[in-house]
Amino acid sequence: MKILTTLALFALLASQSVFAQLEPNKEEYDKFMAAWGEDRVEQNREITKNYPSMREITGEYLVRKITLK
Repeated sequence: MKILTTLALFALLASQSVFAQLEPNKEEYDKFMAAWGEDRVEQNREITKNYPSMREITGEYLVRKITLK
């Protein structure tokens, strides 16, 4: 019985530390978003630098908006 109680206590402590890591953390979020944003800007610049050579404008088109209810 004592082993089971010890295991249950260990599981509870382990789960609490995992939950603590999952708690919202503004500082970590801001750090991640800054790094992710810089990476996305670089990726987008790399992708779009040759964009004009990838496409060919063939004409002008009229488009109608359709609203479904």
